[in-house]
Amino acid sequence: MSKESQHYVLDFIKSGLESDGFLHKAGQIYVKNFDKNWRGWIALSSGSSSISPRIGVMNLEIHDALYHVLKEVYAAPDNSPKKTNLGPPTVMTLLAELIGDPGAVSRTASWSNLNDYPAETAAKDLMEAIREKGYEFIRSNLTLESLTESALHYNKFGHAQQYSTPILLMRLGKVDLLNKFVKPCHDQYDEKFQNMAVLYKTYINKMAEHLNFDADKIEW
Repeated sequence: MSKESQHYVLDFIKSGLESDGFLHKAGQIYVKNFDKNWRGWIALSSGSSSISPRIGVMNLEIHDALYHVLKEVYAAPDNSPKKTNLGPPTVMTLLAELIGDPGAVSRTASWSNLNDYPAETAAKDLMEAIREKGYEFIRSNLTLESLTESALHYNKFGHAQQYSTPILLMRLGKVDLLNKFVKPCHDQYDEKFQNMAVLYKTYINKMAEHLNFDADKIEW
């Protein structure tokens, strides 16, 4: 696919998202505020012959707690992750995974294989998929309870959600699920990067303190 054709698809999606209330931010990231704490998030990751949209939901209270504690854990300012309200979102997944029905291959074909389809077809198919499945995912995750369920289910983006999901579980007092979640995260670091394991455990304990959650309930 030519650069002109790919630009056509991305410009078409940009126009559609903006007409639906999403604002174009950095790169190919689009966000829409639902109230002061909730934000829909869409990123149009593109390769030479494909577009792989990611759909997410960000809770800004969770986001603020995350970076407040990360700043404490990483004592040296130059090493601490930089806070940005552009992401990563609290939960995120691929649009293709949300489609996930028996016809998924055909429904994602035009924007997954841009070389084989007209730009107009790919643009139309992708915008329809975002509106049908992407927006549904965002709308269905605008409570802490639903966001937590999705964070546990769509846990494929590793690092970011390993730090944000425990905040949700602490906020909701889900001790058993918290222990099932944090111990494997800690242990996988411990096997390869002991320093990361120490930092992760420190982060979890400091987050518990920040949220007034009883850290003695956490089992390592």
